[in-house]
Amino acid sequence: MNSPTNDIASFPASRQELAPEAGAVPSAEDRWFSTGEWVEAFVSVLSQYQSDTDCAGPLRSRIAALRRQITFLRRDVAEKEIERLESMRDALPGWDGYNAQAPNSLTIDAAAEALRFLAQTGLPIPIATMSPNGNACLFIDAQGVYADIEFHADRRVTWLLQLPGGPEIEDIERVDEASMPSRLLAILSHAPGRT
Repeated sequence: MNSPTNDIASFPASRQELAPEAGAVPSAEDRWFSTGEWVEAFVSVLSQYQSDTDCAGPLRSRIAALRRQITFLRRDVAEKEIERLESMRDALPGWDGYNAQAPNSLTIDAAAEALRFLAQTGLPIPIATMSPNGNACLFIDAQGVYADIEFHADRRVTWLLQLPGGPEIEDIERVDEASMPSRLLAILSHAPGRT
């Protein structure tokens, strides 16, 4: 029989193990996490101990390591979206090939703050883009959740949100440098796919 510690240690722990290279075919380990097969593996590991107490320490430390890695991955995803916005900061009017206004730096800063905040919450990380009127926008279309969030220079945030099976909800919220749109966040907290 394998040593329980070795089985627990075999769970991916590094960012490299959890994050495949861009464009790579998902590995067996990636599918392992996404299909839920990891539950069977944990049960198998637990069954090798005399009692739940014996395995609690090793499992807690391993779960904590996985949570830290997921947090790092979420921050990396958010930073890539912030880089996308930053690359637009100095774009000239007409950047879209039509009549788009030049990007507004205040809205880019507000969207970057929101992305960093979302990376720490477990809520879905949106895709960043710019609207033709020069405002930074965040967009979610995953697991039945649709959200279109637009930041305005006067610190207004307009948004449209739909959760699976629910109605479309629209609102305008005012935020300051230290706050995020509270109603939007409260509704998003019920979205599937939280990590």
